[in-house]
Amino acid sequence: MKNYKISDLFLVNKDENVSKLNDEIKKFLESDDFKNKLKFDDIDFSSVVMNQGSYSRHTASYLLNGEGKSDIDILFHIENHYSSTETIKKEEYVSLYKSKISEHIFDKIPSPYEYKGGSISGEYYVKLKNQMFNELKLNFPNFLIKNKNKCIEINCGNVNFDICLSSKFYINNDENLVAFKIKTNDQNEKFISFPKLNKEYIKEKNSKYNHFYEYTRVFKNINKLLMDNKFSSFLLECLLYRIDNNNFNDSPTKIKILDLLESLKDFFDETINNNQEFKEINDILLLDETLLKKNFGS
Repeated sequence: MKNYKISDLFLVNKDENVSKLNDEIKKFLESDDFKNKLKFDDIDFSSVVMNQGSYSRHTASYLLNGEGKSDIDILFHIENHYSSTETIKKEEYVSLYKSKISEHIFDKIPSPYEYKGGSISGEYYVKLKNQMFNELKLNFPNFLIKNKNKCIEINCGNVNFDICLSSKFYINNDENLVAFKIKTNDQNEKFISFPKLNKEYIKEKNSKYNHFYEYTRVFKNINKLLMDNKFSSFLLECLLYRIDNNNFNDSPTKIKILDLLESLKDFFDETINNNQEFKEINDILLLDETLLKKNFGS
């Protein structure tokens, strides 16, 4: 393993080429010419293209000297037509999410707890994704592009752009309580829940404690370069979000990093000992118990 100086982990190597390529891919996906290629059976539709995940929250670990691997998620969200409308009632919602929802969720969301939105039909999903794949290969011939189960992956060296087809769900038509549903090639579905809340809460925290972004990136760099990605990136971000805010008042130093590690351990032990919940950033969903045990042991 390479010996890294602590200062190496503080570097914010914002690759302008990566940012430009991200914008270029999104611009292509938003173009009328591209969307016209996705029309089947004379069905018109509208779409929204947006970044998702740590790249959109400004908490992604940046590449250091070309080492490591990063993913940038892009959602191609279908607004209408190809999506069929569904409404999930309170009982179904509880059944779907009971194991992941904080016990206080229903204090925050007024009755009737309708989770309403759309789902891309299997027939159109296959057509849309295959056509997207073909058009991306034609327009980005210099990159390796794969049609994977969950996404279309554009491999750009140290960075993969993962483009996912998605539909949208709301709880009680609340724009803040929105989830995106991604269908896969094997016709399974995955929810990305409350990304707007995750992004807004992280932004608010960094505006009050100016160095939260920096510490999060440093810890992700430590995890990636020194610990072979032992921890889930999102799990690490959620745990850092929960610890004492005073840890983020000053710029990262070696001593500050050691102090933060101690605070992280104290928070984890205290939460376990008091039988409290480990929550995601959105303050609604609980962190996956399987993920916690995998990262920290039973």
